[in-house]
Amino acid sequence: MGTHAGRKKRDVGASLTIHYGASGSEGFEVVIMESRAGVFPLQPNKSSFGEARNEKVSSGWGKWAELRGDREFMEQVAWAEYPLVRRYINSKVSGDEEVDWLEWAAKTCFPKPVKLGLSLGCGSGYLERRILDMGIARRMEGIDLSKEALDLAQKAAQDKPITYRRLDLNYDLLEPERYDFAVSAALLHHITNLEHCLAQVHRSLKKRGLLIMYEFVGPDRFQWTDKQLELINRAYSLLPERYTYNHLTGMVHSEIERRPLHYMIEADPSEAVRSSEILEILSWFFEIVELRMVGGTLLHPLLEGIAGNFDEASHVDRALLGVLMDLEEVQIEEGCLPSDFVVLIGRRRKEKLSQEEAMRVGREKATIITRQEEEILGLNRRLAEAEVQNQKLRKIADEHLAELEKLRRERLGLVEENTVLKSKGLLGTLRFFWGKSRKSEGR
Repeated sequence: MGTHAGRKKRDVGASLTIHYGASGSEGFEVVIMESRAGVFPLQPNKSSFGEARNEKVSSGWGKWAELRGDREFMEQVAWAEYPLVRRYINSKVSGDEEVDWLEWAAKTCFPKPVKLGLSLGCGSGYLERRILDMGIARRMEGIDLSKEALDLAQKAAQDKPITYRRLDLNYDLLEPERYDFAVSAALLHHITNLEHCLAQVHRSLKKRGLLIMYEFVGPDRFQWTDKQLELINRAYSLLPERYTYNHLTGMVHSEIERRPLHYMIEADPSEAVRSSEILEILSWFFEIVELRMVGGTLLHPLLEGIAGNFDEASHVDRALLGVLMDLEEVQIEEGCLPSDFVVLIGRRRKEKLSQEEAMRVGREKATIITRQEEEILGLNRRLAEAEVQNQKLRKIADEHLAELEKLRRERLGLVEENTVLKSKGLLGTLRFFWGKSRKSEGR
């Protein structure tokens, strides 16, 4: 890679400042490009809470991009990365256990290389590097919110024809009619302003441009349905304990539960923030050419963190996983459960809603969601503080109760003494006090 010497600038869409660096060893640019902020008057991420939220999301994505490079770890904890599950997913998408969603899309849509593709939420850059190696595109651009992820991608790109930009797809603009296709591997379920993001992807594609995505479209913030959880836990209860150690939490759990909303927001406010709305909003801008139901409705909550406990070489473990896969497949095919994950190819269409209107709606929704997150976290902090205060008051109350019990016993003792004194004559009273004084001396 070359240095940033000899830079020149150009403005794109009145919102982006693009920096071109010196060419690499084969004349290709591999640089980080920054965008200007403030392209809309209403931006909830500009509040102090919003800025902290963005920083948390960006940092989390950077750490995740680094973890993805550890293949062994990913196969141990990520349900879809485990080899047997990966082959199951491949068969659902392409009909061939050895052909994954990207290879299937390449065979379906790209008989010859196109000029330029866009990787949305590129992370460490593995997707765009693979696209180039497969001959789908001659050049790629990748965008991500995380600088740490982009640093990893830039380093791994070496001399490949890839350009990187740091953008927030909730608010930033993309250059119109620039790309032949856009590809996304599970980015959209992290987008709060879906309307803006998909409007911009639509805007950035050429007239017949394609959007190719592998995506989670299940319950928002992983709030699994009651029916889903019932089936998940029925299956989970049948697993021997040796399969249930969770490598993400470091614990064996008795059952699988929904994580509380405040926990999800605290851990990653972008996680599945509007996942259940993705397909509807996407249909405003794209005609669905291909849609494959991947599943994951049971397997994702069931196997996340424990997939590595299954031994691929064991016929017992293979059979057990096969039963779980069959259970999910039947439930989805019979319409009892939806598919939480999909692979989709969409073609740019005349939008049902103008981009301006869609982005206005998106800004309003994003503002509401961000404010709700702030309120939920604020209420949770107040509840935690109230619980601490409650524990203190409970301790004080326990101390007071103990003191009252002590006084009650002393009162009973005095009543007994008084009763004795009243029942005895002078000699008996003197004997009583003499006995009491002897007891005191003995103590």
